[in-house]
Amino acid sequence: MLGRRRAHCASDGTVVPRNGRMSRHDPGQSEWLTRKSLIDPRLQGSGWAVVPFDPIASPIQNGCYAITEYPTATGPADYALAADGTVFSIVEAKKLTLGPQGVLTQAARYARGLPPGPFDFDGLRVPFLYSTNGEVILFHDVRHPLNRSRKVGTFHSPAALHLNHRDVIDRRKALCVDIRRRVQETDRYLWRYDAGDGTARQAFDDAIRDLRGRLAADAPCSATARAMLMGLRGTHPFVNIVLAG
Repeated sequence: MLGRRRAHCASDGTVVPRNGRMSRHDPGQSEWLTRKSLIDPRLQGSGWAVVPFDPIASPIQNGCYAITEYPTATGPADYALAADGTVFSIVEAKKLTLGPQGVLTQAARYARGLPPGPFDFDGLRVPFLYSTNGEVILFHDVRHPLNRSRKVGTFHSPAALHLNHRDVIDRRKALCVDIRRRVQETDRYLWRYDAGDGTARQAFDDAIRDLRGRLAADAPCSATARAMLMGLRGTHPFVNIVLAG
């Protein structure tokens, strides 16, 4: 009597276990098989639809997707997690026989290769990184330089990533509003000084130091504020002094 079938063949001829389990002792298990049998189901279980990258009809504008082979300037990332048109995370995979340790550096390399967007954390264009071999998942929140990677039980849901980043979004908006207001005040001090008011010089110098301090105090938000200041250089030339600090 024939035993119960325990596997099926994928379109490329690779044997995939029907129960989704893989033997860690089989040296032939490929990264592709790890992704299809272990990682894809975990992403889908967390609310991410796994789809291939499509340069013509990109799906990231609507819905929540784990986009495979996502192109970057430093090579294709295994997955890019995108919600509401924004890439929030890079996920790098390794086959089951290898641990995910050290793979986060590869995810970071791809994160640096993403095009300019709403995020910039010391050159990293996403706030979150993952590495996994399908069983162990390492997670790194890069929004603060003192954060360290840690193991997590599963991938965060799209809602969790939005909530985790909402505080930074709110701080970024508040910082830009505050700095724009401070730039206007500084402009008035400069106008008074140019008009012959010697007492305004100290106020101008203090305002420049204050602007520099605000940029340095909130590193996760400073990239957006700096970009805003770059756009003000034409009407407020003294902004160059701030940016040079």
